[in-house]
Amino acid sequence: MKSDYLSWFQKNEDFFETLFKEDSLIFNHLHDTIKVLNFISNQEKVNEDLEVFYEIGFPYLFNKVNDIKYYVENYFNNNLSKFLKYEILINYTLYLDDLIDSLTEKKLFDNNIKIELSKINEEIDDILRNKKKFDNDLINKYDLVIQSLIPNTQILTIPEIFHRAAEELRL
Repeated sequence: MKSDYLSWFQKNEDFFETLFKEDSLIFNHLHDTIKVLNFISNQEKVNEDLEVFYEIGFPYLFNKVNDIKYYVENYFNNNLSKFLKYEILINYTLYLDDLIDSLTEKKLFDNNIKIELSKINEEIDDILRNKKKFDNDLINKYDLVIQSLIPNTQILTIPEIFHRAAEELRL
């Protein structure tokens, strides 16, 4: 699995560097996962805990990068500057996907939450597809909707878990 990740990472390194140079929110969304996976990849021996991070992190990162590239290619015709104008919304869709996964895992993803998050996703998709203007306050509106829906239990998404792991590993 290490060689698969390292090969994949090498193929995507220019993409990551470009996002990094642009101080991209999208890169920030992925950065801790990348740091932890790169750390693990450079270890001779990996304990069980780190192996679990690897088994979760690589497929997660692989899928998210494919999603991001899909947006760049299909919504913005490979125009990164146009993509970056809308990245706050794309980053939010990534967050929503992560949240849905976490809620599903904790068996908290009910029909009401599904309907409301679908509405948010559809609104974002309409803005992206039609290159509509939007205000960053839209994110605050979405956050309020989510806060009203989600129980006050601690829900950690994969990026949040990897952020904690990166802190623990002092990366």
